[in-house]
Amino acid sequence: MYSMKQDEEIKEEKKSVFPVRRIVLFLGCVIIGFVVLCVILANQYLSAFSVSSGLSFNQLWALVTTTRNQQDHFNNKKLTFLILGLDKRNDEFEKTLLTDTIILASLNTDSGQLTMIPIPRDLWIPELHTKVNALYFYGEDRAGTTGPVFTAGEISRITGVPIDYYVVLNYQQLPELIDAVNGIEVTVEQSFTDDQFPNPRYIQEASESGEPIYISVSFHAGKQWMSGERALNYVRSRHSESEEGSDLARSRRQTAVVQALLSRLKQRETLLSPDTLGNVYQFWRNRIETNLADAEAGTLGLVTYNKQLSFSSVAIPTVSSQNQPALLLHPPTATYGQWVWEPRDKSWEELQTFIQNNL
Repeated sequence: MYSMKQDEEIKEEKKSVFPVRRIVLFLGCVIIGFVVLCVILANQYLSAFSVSSGLSFNQLWALVTTTRNQQDHFNNKKLTFLILGLDKRNDEFEKTLLTDTIILASLNTDSGQLTMIPIPRDLWIPELHTKVNALYFYGEDRAGTTGPVFTAGEISRITGVPIDYYVVLNYQQLPELIDAVNGIEVTVEQSFTDDQFPNPRYIQEASESGEPIYISVSFHAGKQWMSGERALNYVRSRHSESEEGSDLARSRRQTAVVQALLSRLKQRETLLSPDTLGNVYQFWRNRIETNLADAEAGTLGLVTYNKQLSFSSVAIPTVSSQNQPALLLHPPTATYGQWVWEPRDKSWEELQTFIQNNL
């Protein structure tokens, strides 16, 4: 027979077991509830993204699956990109198909380091008797190639850098992309005013509208939030009386806008908004000309998501310094019948070495 003491011990043991069971049951319910909540939120997010992106659930699932399966392929890689800003105009005042922005970039997917080297649009290509900003036009006009493919091939040839991907954006569509992410923050390095900026309304509505041909745009030094239209004015301005009116300064501003846009795309506010991401995806599919597949772009975003993107921009020296001679010179206008840059070393080897060492 059990003693009274043994009975008491059994009762105490049972009492101690019940609270543990209750705690385990409670934690189990909390975990299940949390999982269910995550599933509901994820479903709502994906549903909203599906609507704004135009992708069905099956298409979205296939894209996500491919993106994850390619992750190892993009880990610890250094990829090179050619970013082209196409200044395409076809109105009664101007007809152009030139690349106003030409940026050679490299991305280290392990460190998150993105390095950009702007290529001056007036760089002379002697073999083709033209400037580098006309390569896209020549590519579009040639059989068996395209503007981006031809341009990437020529840029790779003169720089000695193999190009993995090209990305082409028409300047006229830049405001749509920037407005899709609700604007970007840009640091204006130097204040300037351009009193000869082409009036978009005058061009769109023709001279009968009574609008002036030119308008004045001004920017003050410091950080500022820019809408799409404001950012477009910032990168296109070219008639300031200060040094900001030079091609090199405009190239620097264009690089700054690209950096600001990439930073905006990685911000938490952007990533947590399915509508914003869906609109960006729609823009990517319908407006961007690229050889980077949707799944590849998604994988790049995935492998760099937890890394802090760091940006650096390296300008090709056009002025000699104590430690670095000018690598680009401009010959007399009579030499080629126009104002151009050309490499100091006509073999291009000096310029190639500089770019390869800094990219």
